[in-house]
Amino acid sequence: MLSEQLIALRSTIQTLIDEGMSKCSKLHPECETFVQENSTLTPMEGNDKFLLEDDFKSLLSTIVLFLDQETYFNVPMNLDVNFRHVRQDNLTEGDGANIKDSILEDNGKSFQNSPLCLMFYEKIHVKEQMLIDQVDETEPKLSDQVEGPVLSSMSYCQINKECGLKLPEIAFERQLLLELQKTTATLVTKQQYELLLFILGQQHYRLNENRPCFSSVLKLFNKYDTSSVENFESMLQELQFPYEYNKGKSLAQNRRDFKDFFSCMTNIKVAVVEGCHRVEAACRTLQGYQLGAPIPLVYDELEVPPTSTLFKAIPTRIYHCIEDTTDIKTSTLDSLKQLSTEIARDKELYVRVKWLNFFQQVLNDMENHIGLQEALYNNQEDFYREEIPGYNQKANPTLRSNRIRKSLHQILTKAIFTYQPCCDLLHFCKKKKDTDATRISWEKANKEWTVLGTEPYQHVSMYVQNLLLLVLTNSYPIFLDTCN
Repeated sequence: MLSEQLIALRSTIQTLIDEGMSKCSKLHPECETFVQENSTLTPMEGNDKFLLEDDFKSLLSTIVLFLDQETYFNVPMNLDVNFRHVRQDNLTEGDGANIKDSILEDNGKSFQNSPLCLMFYEKIHVKEQMLIDQVDETEPKLSDQVEGPVLSSMSYCQINKECGLKLPEIAFERQLLLELQKTTATLVTKQQYELLLFILGQQHYRLNENRPCFSSVLKLFNKYDTSSVENFESMLQELQFPYEYNKGKSLAQNRRDFKDFFSCMTNIKVAVVEGCHRVEAACRTLQGYQLGAPIPLVYDELEVPPTSTLFKAIPTRIYHCIEDTTDIKTSTLDSLKQLSTEIARDKELYVRVKWLNFFQQVLNDMENHIGLQEALYNNQEDFYREEIPGYNQKANPTLRSNRIRKSLHQILTKAIFTYQPCCDLLHFCKKKKDTDATRISWEKANKEWTVLGTEPYQHVSMYVQNLLLLVLTNSYPIFLDTCN
């Protein structure tokens, strides 16, 4: 969704910054040997994949500054590190106080109850990508869009019918996840981190240690919550940002403009492992967008009281990969998602995900899967008219029925291994029975989708019988309430 001109502009600005830092290094060679005072990176108990940067506080306004934000729809983007996506109605509805009411409340404290969990990454723009399946040129192959992690919207979004986009009618009726094209992510390199320190006006910007210290970067902004014009201008002056506050615009509009300005200087972004609802709400509200509004988001003159909970420091944790590599592996994302699940379980107000939520999520994925929607039959007559090949051709991936199976295999593999409570059940079964089944192995099992069928599974017949009894006894609404 990013224009080529904007990508080129950001690249030019970052090249100039790099050249400026090199010139300063030659003028001040003593900076080359500086070792930054680093916070303690502690191993995680029971986890050998991550080190933890803990025991500090940061501001939501600072985290939003590092959050990637799509420039047309204005929605926050995230890596696939959280076990669930934000739903806008969770921010605006509910019995009693909700997140929107808490934000607009004077002297509120509701956001400081539990730590935010983050991981920093470097956003990479991919020049070329394969969008067409080599077998069937009419079916997009999502796994070949980029080599590496994908950035998608932090929340489900609904597109405004009056936005002028020419899309199928169904696109305006569904809650959609947006996905950035030609974009992926890696772990932050030492060079990018040194550039960030230089951008922030730090005198000693050369780092001898291999691991960046992002807690020191976040704490650098703790005096600048941008709750007032004066505080905002103090940040610009003291950190020596070449940005002029526009007095012709509101404080919220200046926050949005400054975020665009800041994103042009660095590709370092933050992924939210836990706390997506708070970060999503903060990003929209601080920039004057209404929570729950359809996209593209439009400035709505929304102003936040200076004593809002958004401007108070929150306990923060940062995860660092132990592996000495810049690649972000699928297993790393899955591990962070599992951590997100475990943290959510421990939260006092966490609502456990039921099987009804699981099936609703699977149905949403089916409705939003491009390949599946294009391959589905319009009616049963089309299904009956499909030419039946010989026995040795039944596994031909170009067959329309097999394209449907292949898409369903992708959807169900993701659901079984990542969506609760199914992934919890799978984890329990793995403990009882030694198995090496993983999401990666199933995604790469090219022949598994060819045997996808709808035969009943006798081991769950008891539950099917109970469901049938509930329906026959007119107790189905009670069953739904129980699932909820």
